[in-house]
Amino acid sequence: MSRPGSSPDEKGVSQNGDPGGHRPVFTNTLNAAVSPETRLLSAFARDTQARKVDLAGRDSLTGIFQAAGIQEIREYYYWDDKQRGICLERLLEDLESAPEHSVVVLSASAHYPTGADLSQSQWAVITRLITRRRLFPFLLLPTQALCCGDMERDAWPVQHCASLGMELLCAQSFSHCFGLYGEAVGHLLCVLKQNSVLLPVRSQADKIVRSLWARPSVGGAHVVTTVLSNSAHLVEWQGEVKHIVERCMLIRAILREKMRLLGTPGRWDHLTQQGGLFCCTGLNGEQVEFLSNRRRVYLLPGGCLNVSAINCRNLDYIAESIHLALTSSL
Repeated sequence: MSRPGSSPDEKGVSQNGDPGGHRPVFTNTLNAAVSPETRLLSAFARDTQARKVDLAGRDSLTGIFQAAGIQEIREYYYWDDKQRGICLERLLEDLESAPEHSVVVLSASAHYPTGADLSQSQWAVITRLITRRRLFPFLLLPTQALCCGDMERDAWPVQHCASLGMELLCAQSFSHCFGLYGEAVGHLLCVLKQNSVLLPVRSQADKIVRSLWARPSVGGAHVVTTVLSNSAHLVEWQGEVKHIVERCMLIRAILREKMRLLGTPGRWDHLTQQGGLFCCTGLNGEQVEFLSNRRRVYLLPGGCLNVSAINCRNLDYIAESIHLALTSSL
């Protein structure tokens, strides 16, 4: 995983004697509808016949790719409401039917909005399918270190794909893990097999970036670079991020236990099996509406709950509200 400030000529994947490499590009993530990564895919669509296979439940991604000029968009199955977990079998079936050279968007960690991530064994199966079907992986890394509390562990899928000699794009955001919501900064990583492709890709990326931002803000990028390039700052930041993750996991465990004590219908083990700042509760639209209208507890329409917003003062109320949503006559 490259970091801000790394050399653009740093070597990466090698094949057929060509050293290969990766191309990092800083991006502004305030307006994802004009993201350079989607524009980059669109620029090469004529040659690659690129199509996108979208994440289920990510309507925002559909709009982003359409705004970039990629119109042929499909969804693959990911989250199963009944199992309250990832349905790998149906996910593989959908990817198996994708046309060759399709762009497959996958969450490397902290999947939004479900909070359910693929295991390393599941990644091994998926990467074999992607290689065999000649698909192109586009990985999302929105909250590195805020899923498991470890930078390397959260970035493992990206490193794994690169180690297999796969070309890929990885769109990374530092908004959550650095608190840069007002001055967002992102990182676009291009992993390529052949070094000879680096210059054309850089030319396209530079052209796209210049067309999007005449004078982009650099404050956020300087913050990220300063922290990641200084060993003392890095250790301190990693400790603080780990504390946040541990707090979220504790909240999940307490919430699950309170649901059990209240006798709330269903199983709630998925609360602690998921990671990151968000979790998929499994509540339906009517139950979510009940929470917002009757209890003033706000979730996304699909039942996604922001775990980081729960604290010792509102935890009991939230648990009771979810219990009422499942047991009351709506």
